[in-house]
Amino acid sequence: MTTDPGYRIKVYFFLCNIPQSLFCQRLYLNIVDDEYKRSGSTEDINANRICGICPEAIVTLSNKMTVMLQSDSGGLLDVDRRFALRLEKTLGKVESFIF
Repeated sequence: MTTDPGYRIKVYFFLCNIPQSLFCQRLYLNIVDDEYKRSGSTEDINANRICGICPEAIVTLSNKMTVMLQSDSGGLLDVDRRFALRLEKTLGKVESFIF
């Protein structure tokens, strides 16, 4: 996702039912700022997977980001697994950023 140059992207989690797993290996969401993707290591990016408890909001470092969803979980069918995000452009400071 991309917004206008000079802005950042604010991501609000208003629904977040991503079950917790050890090291978020089975089902996770990862929001990766493209600026960090160019300079960060794969290990650093993978260390910031989202599962279990989600942040209220994230503000990116730059005006470009990627949302990645990984699902290797065929397990319990009665477990609610879903999420909903709202995105907006902002001039606000980086907050609760997950690479």
